[in-house]
Amino acid sequence: MVLISKRQIFAPGATGESKPQDVKITNISGNSATISWITNKESTGAINWGESNSLGRINPEDGSLKFFHSINIDGLVPKKIYYFKVISAGTQFDNNGISWQFTTASKGENPQTNWILSGSVLTPTSQPAEGVLVYINSGGMSPLSSKTTENGSWVISLSSARNQSLSDFFQIDQTNTLLEVFIQGGPFGVATAKIYPKSANPSPSIILGQTFDFRNEPENNFTGLPDASLNLPQTSEPQSKFNIPANIYPQTKIVTIENIDDGEVITTTNPEFFGKGPDGATIDISVQSELISDKVKVSKGSWKWSPPKALEEGIHKITVSWKDQSGILRTSTRTFIVQAAEGPSFVSTPSASPTSSAKPSPSVSPSPTLKPSPSATPKVSPSPSAIPDTASLTTTYALSIMGVSLFLISIVFWSKI
Repeated sequence: MVLISKRQIFAPGATGESKPQDVKITNISGNSATISWITNKESTGAINWGESNSLGRINPEDGSLKFFHSINIDGLVPKKIYYFKVISAGTQFDNNGISWQFTTASKGENPQTNWILSGSVLTPTSQPAEGVLVYINSGGMSPLSSKTTENGSWVISLSSARNQSLSDFFQIDQTNTLLEVFIQGGPFGVATAKIYPKSANPSPSIILGQTFDFRNEPENNFTGLPDASLNLPQTSEPQSKFNIPANIYPQTKIVTIENIDDGEVITTTNPEFFGKGPDGATIDISVQSELISDKVKVSKGSWKWSPPKALEEGIHKITVSWKDQSGILRTSTRTFIVQAAEGPSFVSTPSASPTSSAKPSPSVSPSPTLKPSPSATPKVSPSPSAIPDTASLTTTYALSIMGVSLFLISIVFWSKI
């Protein structure tokens, strides 16, 4: 509902199923914060926020219908109060008659750099849980969050963790700080896990509807970014010295390959690939098995590219890579098979010539007459289909003899009369 002149006005078609539930404020830094929630019905989402209860600034999602919603608000000022309401399916919702609010953290730099926690989430049927919400918390820590990618993977930067008062960064002991993972899967169920930062990182798969304890998993020294397509929330410090407008990518925030499916067979050695992506983004393209690499820029939300040389027949894999708004390298791949088109269905020979006859007629010697000699044999073309019709010649010869015989008999008969 939208509050206008103290009246509640409901958008057409809005139902209780679109009402935001489990609204959380996470990833609070000196200049950004993340608002997340779920809905019982797949709905569009947006945040109406501002520096006072009058609000007035809208941060929308990508316009698609979904159960799980997460919107980042950036460009904020440290140690300042901000207010917001949630817009779901075109209807504005508040917190029991008032706006939700949060205070940004103080400014500062965290010496604990490049510390992350990562893993994957599966549905109860062991399928990748795409787009579900992942929360990380610990005693005395301001919570962090992220969303899973299309393959169910997630990663969260621990370096951006703040204490609950937001006055300083939260000090994490990689071996002894116990972290609690909470997965909000909405209609697919929730899951929890306990983990130490240095153990099981990436963690074993977390299945929705179950509880896990990874504290006894063996330790590893992995602290960098996993080699996968993962989604990190935007952090504040350290950060670049410019802000990216929220609407810089009006069509899509990811790069897609739209003209081929994984495993598709194509019948050309000079294919053209195309898809969509964030306008102005630079895409790195590589084709394995051919050692081809190139760059292309997204223009007006679309891109297209063709290999600079013909591809050989066989199996190939195209990979497109780009950096998202958080500066994280993301990739998308397709495997395809090049199968050249079939050649001509016939091969011409020197003796081939068009004919209206259904059966090829014999080709004889260019001599104008046929000399009846025991050794005389008709010469034919080398084409295997040119077979002399000897039966036809024999029949003609026999009829000629019979005609001569009848002629002589008739003369004898008439001479006796």
